Amino acid sequence: MTRINLLPWRDALRKQKQDEFIVGLVAAAVIGIAVVLGLYFYLDGEIKTQQAMKEKVSEKTKELRLVTKKIRDIKKKKTIIDDKMMAIQKLQESRQNVVHFMDEVSKVMPEGVFLSEIKQGESSVSLKGKTQSNARISELMRNIDSSGWLIAPEISVIEMGKKGANGKLSNFTLTLKQRKTETTEEEGR
Repeated sequence: MTRINLLPWRDALRKQKQDEFIVGLVAAAVIGIAVVLGLYFYLDGEIKTQQAMKEKVSEKTKELRLVTKKIRDIKKKKTIIDDKMMAIQKLQESRQNVVHFMDEVSKVMPEGVFLSEIKQGESSVSLKGKTQSNARISELMRNIDSSGWLIAPEISVIEMGKKGANGKLSNFTLTLKQRKTETTEEEGR
C-alpha cells in the first residue's frame, strides 16, 4: 500500500485558512475603522452645521431685539406726537372760545360792576371784582343765566369794602361755567 503523506497538504491548507482569517480580520478591522472614522466625520459635520445654525439664530435674535426696541421707541414718539397734536387741536378749537367768552362777559356786565381778575380753569371761570351794590351782582347773575354762552353762576364771596371815589364798593368772587361749543369737522381740519 502506498502511503500518502497528507501532512504537508493539511499544513498548507491550514496556513492558507489562517492567512485568509488574518486577512479577513485585517479587512474587518480596516472596515470597522473606516466606519468609525466615517461616522465620526459625519457627526462632526452635523455638530458644526448645528452650531452654525445656532449662531445664525443668535444673530437673528439680536437683530429682532434691536428692531423691537426701535419699534417701542417709535411707538413712544408716536404717542408723544399724538398727544401734542391733540393739544394743538384743542387749542385750535378753543381759540374762538376766548373771544366769545370775553365778548359775552362784556355784554352781561352791568353798570357799577368792575372786574379786577378773571381766572379760567378747565371747567370753571372765576371772576373777582368790585361792585357798588349787591343788586348789581344780582343783575350780573341774571344776565349770566340769560346768556347763551355762560352758565351756572355761583357767588362765593361778597365783602363790604371801604368807601372810595365811586362810593362804597364791595368785593365779590363769582364762579361760572362756560358752555362748550361743538365745532364742525370742516373747521377742525
